[in-house]
Amino acid sequence: MQNQRFFLVLKTLLLVAILYSVSPTFAAESKNLPLIGIAMDYETDKTDPKKIKTFEVYSTYVDAVSKAGGIPVLLPPMDDVKLKQIFDKLDGVVLVGGADYPSSYYNEPKHETADEMHPVRADFDLRLAKMALADKYKPVLGICAGCQILNIAAGGSLIQDIPSHVKDGKTMHRRPASYSKTVPFKHNVKIDKESRLGKIYQVEQLQVPTSHHQCVNKVANKFTVVARADDGMTEAIEADGEDKFLFGVQWHPERDYESNHKLWETFVKECSLFRKKLYEKLLRKGDPSNDVISPSQP
Repeated sequence: MQNQRFFLVLKTLLLVAILYSVSPTFAAESKNLPLIGIAMDYETDKTDPKKIKTFEVYSTYVDAVSKAGGIPVLLPPMDDVKLKQIFDKLDGVVLVGGADYPSSYYNEPKHETADEMHPVRADFDLRLAKMALADKYKPVLGICAGCQILNIAAGGSLIQDIPSHVKDGKTMHRRPASYSKTVPFKHNVKIDKESRLGKIYQVEQLQVPTSHHQCVNKVANKFTVVARADDGMTEAIEADGEDKFLFGVQWHPERDYESNHKLWETFVKECSLFRKKLYEKLLRKGDPSNDVISPSQP
């Protein structure tokens, strides 16, 4: 495991070195691009626990951050000391989709339909979410399960199975078995036009890629609901009364970049502003390097 991480870091450093050697302007240009952490999934072979564990993330997340102008930084599960060190260097955080978080996180018994994610990832996501919420300025975007863990970390809870909760619901939140796997399955959401999210999208209704059976139930005090599906289920939350970019969307904006480009571009723009403020602060201190950054005081 340690060797795998070492070689992953080594390959990244070699790539950066190549870019510096090929393009003399790379260093100057990249200085202004925000570093955006993307949490990774953690997978094991359930039939053979001895097989090699893997860290994974769909390329669509990386592509969306890159298209919007950010530099993706992949975050495998790690301890708090290492997480704090890399977190302080990041200009924004994306919490991604995945399986279900343990219902014990919000003090409820496990529903029979729950498919809980590996505890290594669940624990890491919860710690990362709490760290991101504690930061007063750093932009955060939670997607699908990432939306849910933001709400959980702030004291909220989840509906563990929407079909069981909404007996006569006509909105399908998951792709049916007969639906093509090559085309994103979508449903309609209604966005509060007066919300920050509404002002980003500038539409009141939107067809969004969807793949979930859980969603926010009790909304944490830190958040307010700003989008719902036609069946009334929560589809998006945003920070209540805060200036920083802090959103959770239950849909998958990375699977349809063109329809969701405003969200990604606004997120990366906010990350860039965060980076600029940090850099200006370091200049005032006489240290223009990025070696030491305080995330809570841009």
